[in-house]
Amino acid sequence: MAQAIPAGLERSTAMQLILAQGWNFNPPSSGQVAVEKCPFCAKLDFKFYIAVSDPEESTRDGLFFCHRCQVTGNLRSLQEKLGLRIAGVDSRSEWAGKKEKPDELPNADVCHALLLGDADAMDYLLNVRGFTQEVIEKQKLGLKDKVYFRKAGETRALVIPYLSVEGNVTYAKFRTLPPAEKDFISPHGWEAGLYNAPALNDDCKEIIFVEGEADTLALMSHGVTNVVGVPGASMKKAEWIEIIDRVNPVVYILYDSDQAGTKGSQELASRIGLEKCLKIMLPKDTKDINAFFQGGGTIEGFEEMKKKAVLFDVTGVVSSKDALGQLEDELNGKVDLAPTYTTPWPELNKLVGFEDGDVIDIVAPEKVGKTTFGLNLLDHMVKTYGEDGLLVCLEMTQARLARKWVALVTNFEDTITAPGTPESKAKLEELKTAVANAREIQQSRTADLYFAYPTLVKEPEDIFKLMRDCVRRYNVKWIMFDNVQRLCDDTLKSQAHRTVHMSQISKGLAKLAKDYRVKMIRILQPKRIERGQVISSNDVDGSSQVAKDCDAMCTAWRSVVGEMKKSEYEEEAIGFAETTQSFDPKMKITVALSRYSTGGSCYLFYDGARSQVRSYTEQEKSQLNANLQQFNGIIPMEKTAAVVIPTEGIKL
Repeated sequence: MAQAIPAGLERSTAMQLILAQGWNFNPPSSGQVAVEKCPFCAKLDFKFYIAVSDPEESTRDGLFFCHRCQVTGNLRSLQEKLGLRIAGVDSRSEWAGKKEKPDELPNADVCHALLLGDADAMDYLLNVRGFTQEVIEKQKLGLKDKVYFRKAGETRALVIPYLSVEGNVTYAKFRTLPPAEKDFISPHGWEAGLYNAPALNDDCKEIIFVEGEADTLALMSHGVTNVVGVPGASMKKAEWIEIIDRVNPVVYILYDSDQAGTKGSQELASRIGLEKCLKIMLPKDTKDINAFFQGGGTIEGFEEMKKKAVLFDVTGVVSSKDALGQLEDELNGKVDLAPTYTTPWPELNKLVGFEDGDVIDIVAPEKVGKTTFGLNLLDHMVKTYGEDGLLVCLEMTQARLARKWVALVTNFEDTITAPGTPESKAKLEELKTAVANAREIQQSRTADLYFAYPTLVKEPEDIFKLMRDCVRRYNVKWIMFDNVQRLCDDTLKSQAHRTVHMSQISKGLAKLAKDYRVKMIRILQPKRIERGQVISSNDVDGSSQVAKDCDAMCTAWRSVVGEMKKSEYEEEAIGFAETTQSFDPKMKITVALSRYSTGGSCYLFYDGARSQVRSYTEQEKSQLNANLQQFNGIIPMEKTAAVVIPTEGIKL
C-alpha cells in the first residue's frame, strides 16, 4: 500500500525516513508516530515512538524512544543504525534539506487495480515483455492515466512501485507504454534503493544484481526470486552494502552487454568488493537478460551462464587488445581531447587536467592556503560535474569547514571584528544570511559534499576504512584528505620508522584511488624551509615516495608581507608599523609534477576572508603590469648601497 505524508509533515525528515523505510505506523498523535517494529529490538507491538515535526517549527524531529528495549536517540543515531549515515561524516545536502516538498508516492493498490482492468497494457506485459501474471500481482505493477514525461509529454504510464518487506511503497518509477516513446520518470524528493530489496536479507545465500526493474521482473517470471535491480545513476547511497558485508552471500552481477553496462557492473563490483562478485556473461549480441528470454532463452540456459560466471577483472589490469578497445570507446564518446576534469581556473587548465583514479597533491608551507585551494577545487568538481565529494580533515571540525564553505559559495567576508561593537553584531547577522543563502545553493545542486573530522584515529586503516565506506555507501567520486603528514605523526609508533610509515600511508591512499577509480586530492606539508622561500616538489616532508605515488603535484607559494629585520625595527621603533596580512594575496601555483603534461606556473588571487581562490581579472592584471613598469629596478639593501636589476619586458 502507499502511505501518504500526513498533512503538515511534508518537510519532516523523520516522517520521510519512516515512509522511505516502508515501515507500518499509526497516525501521528501529540507530535509523534508509533512505528510497528523497533529497528533495535525488533519487537512488533507499536512501542517504538518517533517525534515528527516541521524542522522550522521544532527541533524535536527525529527523537525516538522504544518502550520495550528503552533505547533512545535522535535522527542521526537512527540513520547510523539503519546504515544510512556513516558516523562522523556530515552531508551538505542533508543539512540544506529539500527546497520543495516531495511528491506523493503513487497508491499501489489503486494503480494495480487499474492495470489489471486494462487489456492492452496487460497484453504488453504478458505477451511482449514476457512477465507472468503472478509476478505482476506480487510486485503490484500498476497503471496511471496521465503522467508527464520529458520526451513523450503527458501520456499513460506503467507504475513500478518499490515495495518494502511490509508491502509499503518506498519509491516508484513511471515508464511510458507503447506506442509512446520510451521514457522514465520518478516522483520528486525520494531516493531510489534496490528494486525487490526484500530479496536481500539475512537469510539469503546468493543474490543476483541486474540493471533495472525489467530485468528483475524477467528473472522473477522465470522462477528466480533472489534478484534485485539497481535503478541506475539515481542510486547514490547503498545502505544494503552493510547486509552484504554481514551476511556475505555469493554475489552475481548481470548487467547489460553494452559499454555503459560493462562500466556500471565493474563499478558496482568495486563498491561491493571485487573478491565477492562473479560476472554473468550474456550471449553475443544479446542486450540484456529480458531480451535473452524474449528471444527464446530458457531458465536452463540462464543457469548454464550462471555456472560459467567469472571473477571481475582487477581494476586497471586488461589485455592490450582490451586496452585499445577501451581507448577507442573513450575517443568515440569525446567531442575533443580535453581532460575529463578541469579546474575553475583557465590559466591552470593550460597546465594540468585530471582523469578517473588520479591522485593530486597540493604542497605549500603553513598558512599559505593549501586547504582553501583544495576546497575550491573540490567544490568546483561537485558543482560542475555533479559528482559527490568527501573532505576528510584532521585539523578542522565539520563546523569550521562548513563556515569556510559558506564563505566560499556566498562571498561572505569572514573577518575578525571587535567584541560587542556594532560591526561585530552586523557581521553576525551577515553570516546568518550567508548560511541561509548557502542552504539554497546546496538545494539547487545535484551532488553532495560530505565533511568528516575523524577522532580517535589510531591506525591509517581507520582513515582508509572511512574513505572506503563513503565510496561504497555514498558513491563519492572525489576525496580530499588534509593532511598526510598529520596522519603519519598521529599513528606513528617509532620515530625511527617515520619514512617507511609515511610511504605506506601514501601508497595506501594511492591504491584506494586506483582501486575505486576516485579522484583524490592530498594535502601535504613540506619539510622546514626558510620563511618566504619558494617551495618545490623536492621539499615534501617525510619521504620521496610520496611524490612518486601522485599523478600531479601542485605547489603553492605566496610572498611574506610585513616582516622586518632587527635594524629596520630599531629605526622604526619610535612609530608603529601594522599590517592585516602575513602573505601577499598573489598565489603562485606551480604544476611541479605531472604524468600527462609538462607542467608550468600561473598566478591566482587568494582571498582568505572569503575562502576563495580566483583568477585575476584583466583589469587587475593590467594594474599589476603597470606597477611593474613603474618599478625603477632598484632594490634597497640592508645598510649597503642599492642594487639595480634590469626589468625590461617582464610581464605578469
